[in-house]
Amino acid sequence: MNQRQEQKTSIVSAKRTPAAFEVTYRTGATPPVERTVYVSLDGAWIASGLVDLRHRLIVLRDDLRYADCMERQGVKIYVAPKEDASQKQLAELGSYGERVVIDCGDERRALCEANGVRSFPTFVWREGSEIGLRSRSDIGLATGCK
Repeated sequence: MNQRQEQKTSIVSAKRTPAAFEVTYRTGATPPVERTVYVSLDGAWIASGLVDLRHRLIVLRDDLRYADCMERQGVKIYVAPKEDASQKQLAELGSYGERVVIDCGDERRALCEANGVRSFPTFVWREGSEIGLRSRSDIGLATGCK
């Protein structure tokens, strides 16, 4: 007998969406793994994910409006991109957050420290500064930006 047993893959569900067929299958591996793929309606393409472009456009417009507001409010956010807290902060800021971010990574760290910034992320508001990770709603409360 072959040492490698045959692994069966089974279809869990298949449904037609306006853009593609959504197919969920289960592998015969131990433990079983479920995956979902999308197959184009003509069967010519397969993808592991789809993006709702209308929703993505709304999110991008909201991110741009948010970044514009923070710029108008004079917000500056100092980050050290290799640090976990800074990476989380960058993700929280959205697609246009870099407009208010000052990168204090490797080569620029000494310059940031010379300006009194030694912990990251550091927020500089018109009223002063604060150290630490902030949610988008916390930033909104401090700036009026939403």
